[in-house]
Formats: sequence, C-alpha cells, structure tokens
Amino acid sequence: MKVNLKAFRMVMKAIKQIYLVRITLLKGVLCLFILLFFIPTLQAQTSKRSYEILLAGFQIGQMEVEEIIRGNTTEYNLQSNVSFWLFGKINVDLSIKSAYLDGKMISSESKSISNRGSFYSKIKWNGSSYIVDSNTYKFENKNPIAFQVPFATAKFYFQEPKHGQMMISETYGLASKLTEIEPNTYQININGNENKFFYKNGEMERALMENPIKNYVIKRLK
Repeated sequence: MKVNLKAFRMVMKAIKQIYLVRITLLKGVLCLFILLFFIPTLQAQTSKRSYEILLAGFQIGQMEVEEIIRGNTTEYNLQSNVSFWLFGKINVDLSIKSAYLDGKMISSESKSISNRGSFYSKIKWNGSSYIVDSNTYKFENKNPIAFQVPFATAKFYFQEPKHGQMMISETYGLASKLTEIEPNTYQININGNENKFFYKNGEMERALMENPIKNYVIKRLK
C-alpha cells in the first residue's frame, strides 16, 4: 500500500497545531489559577469613629464616620442623625461620601433629608477644576474651584490637618483656608460660619460648629 506523503504531512501538521493550542490553553488556565490563589488581593483597611452631637449640653443625635483605604485611594462615609425642637420638632439625616486619590479629593456627595426639606450637593474633579453643584439650606452654589485640595470635612475625623492647608465643604462646595489658632486647634470659615476642630494625639476629639439653624457641638464617644 502506498502512503500519500502529502496527506500524511498535512495530518501531522494539524495534530501539531492542535497540540500547540492545548498547551497555550493550559498555560492560560495555569496563569489564571496563580492569579486567583497565589497572588494576594488588595485588602481594604477600614477605620471607624463614633461621635455624639450636643445642643446646649444635651445629646440630640449621633454621627458615624468611616475611612476605607485601598492602595492609593481612600473613601470617607459620614452618617449622622439629629432631632431637636425649634418652633416644632426638626429631624435631620445627613450623609456624606467623598473619595480621594493620592491624598487629593476627587469627588464628594452630600445628602441632607429632613421634615423641613431635603438638599443635595455634588463635587467632582474633572482634571483641571472641581465642578460644583451645591444645594443646602438657603444656599446654592455652582461656582467651580480651580485647584485641588487635600481635605474636606469628613477627613477631619481621621487626620489632623496643617495650618494654611485648603479644604472644601462637601455641603456648600466652598473652599476655605485652615488656621491653627492654638496648638492642635483649627478654625475654618464656611459661608460666614466659623467652625473649630480640636485634636489630641492626631485624632479629632470635638468640634464647635456654627449653623444657620442652631450651633452645636460634636464630641467623640469613648
């Protein structure tokens, strides 16, 4: 029986190609296995702080603040709720979410819901300026900010700032310079409201907050 050498070579070439494809697939599966089981995933580091909110020495609410660090990105989540009497009962729930990249704020969202009205504010860095869309109690602001900042309000609860640093209010969308008026005590002016922050061992212990409705105190819970 005569063997067709041309056909034989074609069959052997096809077998070789099938073998190479199988080897490539096996290499791909092996690489995926290594990525999934042997390379450690980026773990998030989470810290939390709890505060009480005081009005004239009486507790009117609480605040929970969370910091989440993943590599060069950091997220801050703030949740507070207060209830007090001012010509009728007022209930306010505030939430703030902000994101940082390499220590600079890149976005924030603020939402305040109450039985007297709800307000929303957004700030986003577009590469050259912050786009601001702020709506809060008796105040609106859409003026952009042409420089990036290392601080916004929620970050104060985890990191002590430095004198002269700039910060942004997530609710007003306004930038302000931090002033160290005493050792470990800082003051900022936001839309005419002067707020003071007091630190101990690099952590915020309390804050005195001016507000168009009522001034109040934020104090860390032990």
